[in-house]
Order: sequence, then structure tokens, then C-alpha cells
Amino acid sequence: DAGMRWVAHAVAAAALPRLEYLNLSSNHIADDGIGALATALAAAPASPRYQQTSQTVSHTSDRASNKLTSQSRPMPSLRTLNLAANRFEDAGLTSLVEALSTGRAVPNLEELSI
Repeated sequence: DAGMRWVAHAVAAAALPRLEYLNLSSNHIADDGIGALATALAAAPASPRYQQTSQTVSHTSDRASNKLTSQSRPMPSLRTLNLAANRFEDAGLTSLVEALSTGRAVPNLEELSI
């Protein structure tokens, strides 16, 4: 998760001004890394070049789902979210569905895969 914390810090600090697309597929990001990324996506300033974040999360638990959905600020840069192949149980999926159904958590979400 140290690497994911670095990526999260760079996203939140707008340290990657030419970034247009972020794809995190085929990784084993742990719960703390997901939390750091969710916080960073909520804090990231708007960028005219930044078009899409694709977050493929696998092998995570209900704790990661709660970190994704408990952000007090929306994550406007998140457009694609792939949660296939994870270990969410009823509680994690319930919190995810509740957060996504309002449209406030991820207002620009275009694609969700579970």
C-alpha cells in the first residue's frame, strides 16, 4: 500500500498535471490503499486534461467498500469503477449501493462493474 499512498498523494496534490487517465486494474490494492485513493479522489482539484479514473479493485473487503463510500466529499473524477472479483459481503455491498444510489458520492460515474 505504500505505492498506492504515493499515487494517492500525487493525485490529491495535482502533481501529475498531464494525467488524463488512471487505470489501476490487475493490482492487489489493500483496504488502506483504497482508503487513501478515495480520499485523494475527493480532494483532487479539477483538471481540464483529466478525463477519467478507472478503478478496478479486487481482493478487497467490506472495510474497503466502507472507505470508498464514507467520503464526506464527492469524487467527481471517478468515472469508471470496477469492483469485480472482491470479497464484499452484504454490509459492504449495501453501503456501496446506498452511496451510489444518491448520485452524490460519485456524480460523474458512467460505468460500474460488480
